[in-house]
Amino acid sequence: AAVMALSVTACSGGSSAPETKAPESAEASKAEETSKAETEKETKAEEEKTEAAEGFPFTLKTKDDAEVTFTHVPEKVLAVNANAGDQLMAMGLGDKIIGRAYTNSKINPKWNDEYEKIPNLGDAALSLETILDQEPDFVYGRSSAFSEKNNTTHDTLTQYGIMSLSSIEG
Repeated sequence: AAVMALSVTACSGGSSAPETKAPESAEASKAEETSKAETEKETKAEEEKTEAAEGFPFTLKTKDDAEVTFTHVPEKVLAVNANAGDQLMAMGLGDKIIGRAYTNSKINPKWNDEYEKIPNLGDAALSLETILDQEPDFVYGRSSAFSEKNNTTHDTLTQYGIMSLSSIEG
């Protein structure tokens, strides 16, 4: 149809009227745009349905009244206190922990060997730089791990796209 329209325009002897698409071409283009829009709507609806089914996003208030929004299931977790590591291991999430810190108490003997194999990032609260170097998507620990002193507040981590939660323990 486009070739026919071009040949008709070429044979018209240099008319100053603007070129127009052949009716079939315009209809095909409109149908293609409509189909594309419908596909995008279906994809977006499917994504929203999946998120809703998984329960995401959701927001929690931390012990310090900071609000943290969870957008997905964490895949790369930092356990920044022994208690947090113990809890994560108890939930079967040891394979998600990419680093641990501040192991100042004993871990349950059931998973101590597995926990000890996880890289130890320090024996005190971690700095923001240390956390960012690990590229976690979730940081979990006691409230003492999230401080202005180390620039590791929940609000700061959220600004870097990192979900975090302080345990109510202790």
